[in-house]
Amino acid sequence: MARGADAGRGAALDMLNELAAAEGFACYTPDGGTPCEKTWFNELYPVVEGRTLFWRDGILIDSQFANLAPDGYTAAIVESVFG
Repeated sequence: MARGADAGRGAALDMLNELAAAEGFACYTPDGGTPCEKTWFNELYPVVEGRTLFWRDGILIDSQFANLAPDGYTAAIVESVFG
């Protein structure tokens, strides 16, 4: 039986793969984690929205934005969590 960080790995990676296949997220695997990102235009308001998910060591970081895409935001969270 899987324990700890590996216990949810299959389910998390399945979810990330589904986001890539069904919703057009771009996923890649840099050193140490798996981020998936997507941006789109809001249908009601003239703004760009986006979402980034980052999976590593049993932790999923999910950040979203509307009308502001701060450079390095998710990277700063990842650095804060994982050092």
